[in-house]
Amino acid sequence: MIYNIDFDIAALFFLLALLFIFYYKKWIPNTQNKVFSAILWVSLFATITDILDAGMSSSSGLFPMDIHQIILYIYFLLIDALPILYVLYIFSLTGVEGKLFEGSRKYTFFGPIVMILFIILANFNTGWLFSYNSEIQNFDRNYAVAILNLIAFYYLMFGVKEIIKHRRVLGTEKSVALCLFVVFITLPIIIQMYMPHLFVTMFGVAICLFLIFMTIQGSEEIRSSTGLLNRNAFISCINIYNDKKEEYVIIAIRIRGYRYFKRVFGRTKMKKFLKEIGSSLDNYFENQNRAFYLGGGRFAVLLPSRYSSDYIISDLQNIFNKEIDGEEMKINFASNFCIINCPSDVNDIDSLLQLIDKFDKHIDESKEITYASQIEMADSKRIDEIEKAVDRALLNDSFEVHFQPIYSLDKKNYHSAEALIRLHDEKLGSISPAEFIPIIERNGLIIQVGIIVLRKVCEFYLENKLNEKGIEFVEINLSVAQCMQKDFSEIMQKILSEYDINPNWINFEITETVAAESPELLSKLMTTLHAKGFQFSLDDYGTGYSSMISLIELPFHIVKLDREVVAKLSNVKTQIAIENTIEMLKKMNMYVVAEGVETQEQVRLLQDMGCDYIQGFYYSKPLSGQLFIEYIQKQMSVV
Repeated sequence: MIYNIDFDIAALFFLLALLFIFYYKKWIPNTQNKVFSAILWVSLFATITDILDAGMSSSSGLFPMDIHQIILYIYFLLIDALPILYVLYIFSLTGVEGKLFEGSRKYTFFGPIVMILFIILANFNTGWLFSYNSEIQNFDRNYAVAILNLIAFYYLMFGVKEIIKHRRVLGTEKSVALCLFVVFITLPIIIQMYMPHLFVTMFGVAICLFLIFMTIQGSEEIRSSTGLLNRNAFISCINIYNDKKEEYVIIAIRIRGYRYFKRVFGRTKMKKFLKEIGSSLDNYFENQNRAFYLGGGRFAVLLPSRYSSDYIISDLQNIFNKEIDGEEMKINFASNFCIINCPSDVNDIDSLLQLIDKFDKHIDESKEITYASQIEMADSKRIDEIEKAVDRALLNDSFEVHFQPIYSLDKKNYHSAEALIRLHDEKLGSISPAEFIPIIERNGLIIQVGIIVLRKVCEFYLENKLNEKGIEFVEINLSVAQCMQKDFSEIMQKILSEYDINPNWINFEITETVAAESPELLSKLMTTLHAKGFQFSLDDYGTGYSSMISLIELPFHIVKLDREVVAKLSNVKTQIAIENTIEMLKKMNMYVVAEGVETQEQVRLLQDMGCDYIQGFYYSKPLSGQLFIEYIQKQMSVV
């Protein structure tokens, strides 16, 4: 008999293509993918043995009988394994594969397997399945083939029952695809029973697998735009570790200012940059699928507990902490890292994801590396609400700037003011700066908000002619991020030119924390801005970050004593410290402002010590623009 293997050859190429695509996509080693991989390989080798069987049967007597017999045994083992793997695949999709070993189901599932093995192995002595026909020098297939087909059909129906039972979990598309598998595998078997020369069974299997691959395996994309595995893949991998009850380490990484960078550079440029990071991570871990991109500028690295996270994290810092080259600015890129030991720190997937998404909201921004065990999770709901309020304020331009007047003890008038940002939300009401400013900084919006404040101050100064009202300048706070912005001076100069504002009318306040963290960048920025006419105040002086070098080398014009120091003026030691500090600063040709002054006694003591300016509730709280103008005009009329 001449056998037609055209369909088998087509099936062979189909399966090879599916295997190539499957492994090219770098699948996750979960149960579903492992079973599907097994189905592909079993189908491939079953097709090969089917082709070899057809070739040997067509060339009777040319091949040793023993080799042909071995090929047949391998073929029957492989072809009868496919329906069993099909059932396992369905159970893996529903997530209840463990239930195969519970109750009576283990007998209904494993019982027929024993029968298959018995029929195949017994064939050595019985010839139930196939036997050698010396007349035609070939093998005849016997009645046990029909029994094996019935068992195969039993497993197919077993699978259909589970599909119907779990149809809501699987969804319509998956359920239909899995049921069509039964149709496409049954029809070729029936055809081949009536047309034994036509080898179409494996072609039907290949078509089924292609359908499943396109509708199920390919429907859940596990790669992000960075080239790394995505959030769904991360969850699957974590579930694998949790199911095995293995210890593992997560290094969560958050790009500081991601939202700001995305707004400045645009989606396309940011995606390109993230892809570069993804490629660097993939190369570092030698394509072992240990790095994941979770979206929103957040990454995660999954490591078995045997790895040293301290050793790896230094390399990760080099990958993430790089400079971004934009069209209009250059910014030093920075990230926060959180090391999470599982299951000691977190023992379930939901808590882990919450920690990864929120860890940066509950840490000291200055700490680049944090351990999960050090984090005390705050009220995440409140933080989320404030984040939305900030977004609304940016969208609606509803940030307000209030002004706190600063009193000159020498001239007996208000000579300057500090600009303070305020947020009143339509849903949350007034939100404390202590709440929303850290969130703005963490989300990388501080540069954008800083520009908003500067524009509002310039507009207010110009419209109300503050210089004619005795207000010589307005103080504006600078953040670490603004000081790290390399073209910050150009941006400031451009804004002042738009409003025709004299740089002498703006005084930038820089905290001691900023001076301590970025001395070189700050020195360069201050030197550039000072040359253009801007002035500077050193804010919060005396709170622990004081640096004599900063006072000596940086062009500060004013030093502001922190309110915590002023609050302790009743203490004799504090009085001695402040008096000597003021004397020292005056010898360095600097002016001194005392913040947080609330009583007449504090004013008297500070005046006796030679303090120049007073800022605090004793004279006035921060006022809205309109109230500030009314207050200053009233004081002018009194004078």
